[in-house]
Amino acid sequence: MAKRIVLVTLILALVIGYAGIALGVSSYATSFKSTYPTSPLSSLSTVSGQAGNLCTVCHGSSGGSRNSYGSAFSGAGRNFKSIEAQDSDGDTFSNLVEINAGTFPGNASSTPAPAGDTTAPVVTAFSIPASASSLTVSITTLTATDAVGITGYLVNESSAKPSASAAGWSGTKPASYTFGSAGAKTLYAWAKDAAGNVSNNRSASVTITLPPAADTTAPVVTVFSIPATSGSLTVSISALSATDSVGVTGYLLTETSAKPSAAAGGWSTTAPANYTFGTAGAKTLYAWARDEAGNVSNSLSAKVTITISSADTTPPTITSFDVPAVSNSLKVAITSFDAADDNSGIAGYMVKKSSTQPSADDSRWKTAPPASIKFGSEGVKTIYAWTKDAAGNISAMGSAMVMIKVAAGTITIPVPNSQETFSYNRGTFPVEKNNLAKAKPLGIAGLGDGGENVVSLQASIGPFNGPVDAYISIISPAEAGSLESSDVYSLRPDATFGLMAAVNEPWRQNVTDINEHIMDIPAGDLLPGHYILILTITPTGVQDRYYKWVTSFVLN
Repeated sequence: MAKRIVLVTLILALVIGYAGIALGVSSYATSFKSTYPTSPLSSLSTVSGQAGNLCTVCHGSSGGSRNSYGSAFSGAGRNFKSIEAQDSDGDTFSNLVEINAGTFPGNASSTPAPAGDTTAPVVTAFSIPASASSLTVSITTLTATDAVGITGYLVNESSAKPSASAAGWSGTKPASYTFGSAGAKTLYAWAKDAAGNVSNNRSASVTITLPPAADTTAPVVTVFSIPATSGSLTVSISALSATDSVGVTGYLLTETSAKPSAAAGGWSTTAPANYTFGTAGAKTLYAWARDEAGNVSNSLSAKVTITISSADTTPPTITSFDVPAVSNSLKVAITSFDAADDNSGIAGYMVKKSSTQPSADDSRWKTAPPASIKFGSEGVKTIYAWTKDAAGNISAMGSAMVMIKVAAGTITIPVPNSQETFSYNRGTFPVEKNNLAKAKPLGIAGLGDGGENVVSLQASIGPFNGPVDAYISIISPAEAGSLESSDVYSLRPDATFGLMAAVNEPWRQNVTDINEHIMDIPAGDLLPGHYILILTITPTGVQDRYYKWVTSFVLN
């Protein structure tokens, strides 16, 4: 290993590549058998030197040089399918007919049975799914037998026996059939042989139900009105109605004419009864509707002029403020927050972790009740609430208590489903282990730059919501400024490093959480220079999707 250690984003592809497994190339005999599994020729022996073995299909009865079929196969790029229609041995039978009949396509003296064959094939099995949601239905099973050999298959929607020369026959079994319409359907399967004998049919039924056409028609807001004047920031909605061809599922009021998305915040399943503006003056309010398919209507607008009396000195009143008694998340939901004001109207809501009353001009006031508040730790917490009106009067404080206990394993990182890379400045210890973007999963302590004489390596990341594999690599200082494969090492399961090209397994395999001290390396065993350290997480057994964290350190 020569005293070098590093892990970097630039060479993840190399790490993954060296962990791959090479695949062998199938023999031509195996390829022939897989292409023509029902041919009598595929049952021949593949033992070299044995009389009548499968090799004689391309090389003649005694092996050696290629016959006419073998030469055609070689000239077609060793593709059996591309020479099926040819008659390589000139005996008037195509290669496919001879293969299906079990005769040799490179031997003119080996031909299918004469025209005296009058025995029709038999379709022995035929099945399709009982139901489908597409006009194209897969054929689950189709098998047939014949005294000489099957040369064609046909599936159709008619029970009338087709001729051997009818359109639609295929030399191979069809994998699917496409109907012209939905409903209850019956499909018939047929087989034929080289003499033109056609089997009786076997039938199978399917009921096709197509999904409904996508709804692309937006709702229409038919009526929207508000009072022309108001003495309060909270303005009542006089009328709001909308129609849709399927059904209206949401309503939204905004102060902008830009059409909102169906996923925007603020949508309500019922028409709102009022709207609270942030300031007084001349205002325009826009009403929108959406449907189940996510289509959003055009708007109807209405105008109001809000004038607030300066004589308002009465603060608003919090009528309800509640949170759950217990929360399994650091983010605590606010289940209710309502207030009333008899004069200028509610202009702001605020929740805090401190009981200190905010000022009316505090930037943290919200025009709508907040949905949640987030804490940094578990325990018993008190949440404080206030409202203010348009005149700047602040309500008396409301409060509620919650016990926060985060359930073990509820904060998880999803198993990688794409390729993501993160880099960070080296830290002494791993931090934010269950936060994908903020995690610093590799900690490097010591380094000799703080009086320490060892490099201490730790790793901590997870938990993940499924099994993963972990790879740790280190790139040592490259000589002459160029990176060679000999500069890249991977961590083995026994906590030793080896050249990346020689390490074919992950450091940790099929785990959901990593939290361990890996090793201490004497600083004197390492060359001075810039090292790069990489942690790669992949789904277990999969290497084309990953999270990769990259950090570095300098040893003086």
